[in-house]
Amino acid sequence: MDNQTFMAALTSLEAFTWPQTWLLLAAVFAAVEIFILPALGFVFAALGAIVTALLIHYGVIEATPLMAFSAFFGVTVVSAAALWKWLKSLYTGRGTYTDIVGSTAEVIDTPLAKGKKGAVRWSGTTMQAILAEDADVKSLDVGSSVTIIAVTGTTLTVKP
Repeated sequence: MDNQTFMAALTSLEAFTWPQTWLLLAAVFAAVEIFILPALGFVFAALGAIVTALLIHYGVIEATPLMAFSAFFGVTVVSAAALWKWLKSLYTGRGTYTDIVGSTAEVIDTPLAKGKKGAVRWSGTTMQAILAEDADVKSLDVGSSVTIIAVTGTTLTVKP
Protein backbone atom coordinates (compact mmCIF):
# COMPACT_ATOMS: atom_id res chain seq x y z
CA MET A 1 0.00 0.00 0.00
CA ASP A 2 1.54 3.30 -1.02
CA ASN A 3 1.53 6.38 1.21
CA GLN A 4 -1.32 8.11 -0.63
CA THR A 5 -3.55 5.02 -0.38
CA PHE A 6 -2.69 4.65 3.30
CA MET A 7 -3.58 8.29 4.05
CA ALA A 8 -6.85 7.98 2.11
CA ALA A 9 -7.74 4.89 4.14
CA LEU A 10 -7.00 6.70 7.39
CA THR A 11 -9.36 9.53 6.48
CA SER A 12 -12.17 7.18 5.48
CA LEU A 13 -14.08 4.50 7.31
CA GLU A 14 -11.78 1.87 5.81
CA ALA A 15 -9.49 2.20 8.84
CA PHE A 16 -12.26 0.60 10.90
CA THR A 17 -11.82 -2.64 8.93
CA TRP A 18 -8.33 -3.11 10.39
CA PRO A 19 -7.93 -5.10 13.63
CA GLN A 20 -5.17 -2.71 14.67
CA THR A 21 -7.60 0.20 14.71
CA TRP A 22 -9.91 -1.68 17.06
CA LEU A 23 -7.02 -2.67 19.34
CA LEU A 24 -5.96 0.97 19.49
CA LEU A 25 -9.54 1.96 20.36
CA ALA A 26 -9.61 -0.75 23.05
CA ALA A 27 -6.47 0.75 24.59
CA VAL A 28 -8.00 4.24 24.50
CA PHE A 29 -11.26 3.04 26.10
CA ALA A 30 -9.33 1.16 28.79
CA ALA A 31 -7.17 4.21 29.52
CA VAL A 32 -10.26 6.41 29.82
CA GLU A 33 -11.83 3.88 32.22
CA ILE A 34 -8.71 3.62 34.36
CA PHE A 35 -7.36 7.16 34.37
CA ILE A 36 -10.13 9.61 33.46
CA LEU A 37 -13.72 8.42 34.02
CA PRO A 38 -13.79 5.22 36.06
CA ALA A 39 -17.01 3.25 36.42
CA LEU A 40 -18.71 4.77 33.41
CA GLY A 41 -18.72 1.67 31.24
CA PHE A 42 -15.71 2.28 29.04
CA VAL A 43 -14.55 -1.18 30.09
CA PHE A 44 -17.42 -2.62 28.03
CA ALA A 45 -16.43 -0.52 25.03
CA ALA A 46 -12.85 -1.77 25.40
CA LEU A 47 -14.12 -5.35 25.49
CA GLY A 48 -16.27 -4.69 22.42
CA ALA A 49 -13.28 -3.27 20.54
CA ILE A 50 -11.04 -6.24 21.45
CA VAL A 51 -13.66 -8.77 20.33
CA THR A 52 -14.24 -6.80 17.11
CA ALA A 53 -10.49 -6.87 16.38
CA LEU A 54 -10.44 -10.64 16.89
CA LEU A 55 -13.54 -11.19 14.75
CA ILE A 56 -12.00 -9.20 11.88
CA HIS A 57 -8.56 -10.79 12.27
CA TYR A 58 -9.87 -14.35 12.18
CA GLY A 59 -12.35 -13.63 9.38
CA VAL A 60 -15.45 -14.40 11.46
CA ILE A 61 -17.10 -11.24 10.16
CA GLU A 62 -16.68 -9.52 6.82
CA ALA A 63 -14.19 -6.67 7.05
CA THR A 64 -16.52 -3.79 6.26
CA PRO A 65 -17.08 -0.71 8.40
CA LEU A 66 -20.77 -1.61 8.86
CA MET A 67 -19.97 -5.13 10.09
CA ALA A 68 -17.18 -3.85 12.34
CA PHE A 69 -19.37 -1.19 13.97
CA SER A 70 -22.25 -3.66 14.31
CA ALA A 71 -19.98 -6.18 16.03
CA PHE A 72 -18.53 -3.48 18.28
CA PHE A 73 -21.89 -2.13 19.41
CA GLY A 74 -23.38 -5.61 19.73
CA VAL A 75 -20.57 -6.94 21.91
CA THR A 76 -20.50 -3.74 23.97
CA VAL A 77 -24.23 -3.89 24.72
CA VAL A 78 -24.32 -7.65 25.37
CA SER A 79 -21.25 -7.56 27.63
CA ALA A 80 -22.66 -4.59 29.56
CA ALA A 81 -26.00 -6.35 30.03
CA ALA A 82 -24.35 -9.60 31.06
CA LEU A 83 -21.60 -8.25 33.31
CA TRP A 84 -22.90 -4.97 34.77
CA LYS A 85 -24.51 -6.39 37.92
CA TRP A 86 -21.60 -8.74 38.61
CA LEU A 87 -18.97 -6.01 38.24
CA LYS A 88 -21.08 -3.59 40.28
CA SER A 89 -21.36 -6.16 43.10
CA LEU A 90 -17.58 -6.47 43.15
CA TYR A 91 -17.27 -2.72 43.52
CA THR A 92 -20.08 -2.15 46.02
CA GLY A 93 -19.00 -5.09 48.13
CA ARG A 94 -15.96 -3.03 49.08
CA GLY A 95 -17.96 0.13 49.81
CA THR A 96 -18.24 -0.04 53.59
CA TYR A 97 -15.65 2.73 53.99
CA THR A 98 -14.62 1.49 57.44
CA ASP A 99 -11.01 2.08 56.43
CA ILE A 100 -11.68 5.84 56.16
CA VAL A 101 -12.67 6.27 59.82
CA GLY A 102 -9.68 7.37 61.86
CA SER A 103 -7.74 8.76 58.92
CA THR A 104 -7.02 12.44 58.39
CA ALA A 105 -8.26 14.90 55.78
CA GLU A 106 -7.74 18.58 54.99
CA VAL A 107 -10.42 21.30 54.88
CA ILE A 108 -10.53 22.86 51.41
CA ASP A 109 -12.37 25.62 49.49
CA THR A 110 -14.22 27.31 52.40
CA PRO A 111 -14.06 27.13 56.21
CA LEU A 112 -15.96 24.17 57.69
CA ALA A 113 -18.63 25.32 60.17
CA LYS A 114 -20.99 23.40 62.44
CA GLY A 115 -24.35 22.76 60.83
CA LYS A 116 -23.09 23.39 57.29
CA LYS A 117 -21.63 21.04 54.73
CA GLY A 118 -18.17 21.76 53.48
CA ALA A 119 -15.45 19.96 51.62
CA VAL A 120 -12.33 18.08 52.63
CA ARG A 121 -9.60 16.38 50.65
CA TRP A 122 -9.03 12.79 51.70
CA SER A 123 -6.59 10.54 49.86
CA GLY A 124 -6.53 12.92 46.88
CA THR A 125 -10.32 12.98 46.59
CA THR A 126 -12.65 15.86 47.41
CA MET A 127 -15.50 14.74 49.68
CA GLN A 128 -18.39 16.44 51.45
CA ALA A 129 -17.91 16.85 55.18
CA ILE A 130 -19.65 18.14 58.28
CA LEU A 131 -18.12 19.15 61.57
CA ALA A 132 -19.13 16.81 64.41
CA GLU A 133 -21.71 18.25 66.81
CA ASP A 134 -19.49 17.49 69.81
CA ALA A 135 -16.42 19.19 68.28
CA ASP A 136 -14.64 21.69 70.54
CA VAL A 137 -14.72 24.40 67.85
CA LYS A 138 -17.47 26.11 65.85
CA SER A 139 -15.50 26.25 62.59
CA LEU A 140 -12.25 25.20 60.97
CA ASP A 141 -10.22 27.25 58.51
CA VAL A 142 -9.16 26.11 55.06
CA GLY A 143 -6.02 24.01 55.39
CA SER A 144 -6.94 22.64 58.81
CA SER A 145 -6.27 18.97 59.41
CA VAL A 146 -9.25 16.92 60.60
CA THR A 147 -9.85 13.35 61.71
CA ILE A 148 -12.69 11.41 60.13
CA ILE A 149 -14.94 9.92 62.83
CA ALA A 150 -17.86 8.63 60.73
CA VAL A 151 -19.10 8.13 57.17
CA THR A 152 -22.77 8.59 56.25
CA GLY A 153 -23.42 7.95 52.57
CA THR A 154 -20.91 10.19 50.83
CA THR A 155 -20.52 12.68 53.69
CA LEU A 156 -17.71 12.49 56.22
CA THR A 157 -18.16 13.60 59.83
CA VAL A 158 -14.92 15.15 61.09
CA LYS A 159 -13.29 16.59 64.20
CA PRO A 160 -10.18 18.73 64.61
